[in-house]
Amino acid sequence: MRSHLPLLLALLVPTTAGAQQYAVRLDGTVDYVQLGNLDPGADFTFEAWVQADATPINQAVVSAANLVDGLNAFLVGHVAGDWTVELEDDDVFEGDDCGSGALCVSQAFSAGVPTHVAVAVSGATATLYVNGALLGSYTSGAAPTWGTETWVLGAETDGAGFGADAFNGLIDEVRIWGSARSQADIQCTM
Repeated sequence: MRSHLPLLLALLVPTTAGAQQYAVRLDGTVDYVQLGNLDPGADFTFEAWVQADATPINQAVVSAANLVDGLNAFLVGHVAGDWTVELEDDDVFEGDDCGSGALCVSQAFSAGVPTHVAVAVSGATATLYVNGALLGSYTSGAAPTWGTETWVLGAETDGAGFGADAFNGLIDEVRIWGSARSQADIQCTM
């Protein structure tokens, strides 16, 4: 049985002098945090608090991609005005397969506003929560497979190494849980 304790990724970069809160600040150009090869299993939940400094068209929060073919096994980001989740994507670009190969939900992502994002994955089904509210769910053609995928915070590949769709702002309290958490569980630990 898988442990329900989270893999808590402590990103300890102070946001302001003397602040009690810590986050990683990304500049929206070339910054990202490489987490390496992770295997969260078939059922997992990704959570993070994010705060954009600016809201460019595309911003990746997290991506797990195969660097050989550039395809995402898992992606969460804000793409062209939509919160977007991909599982086992079949092309390198985000937002072009909404409805058929990705979950895309139109919702504003305002600069300067802390936002909690969570995606619970159970096999090939991903469920998106923003600020504890259910935004949508979709079933992919296949569950993510893990092996050579590199996990990155704040960028994704678009087929050419990490650096595309760079996040501009703060990412904090990143958690990857070894289970698909319920909405009540997510709300309880936001």
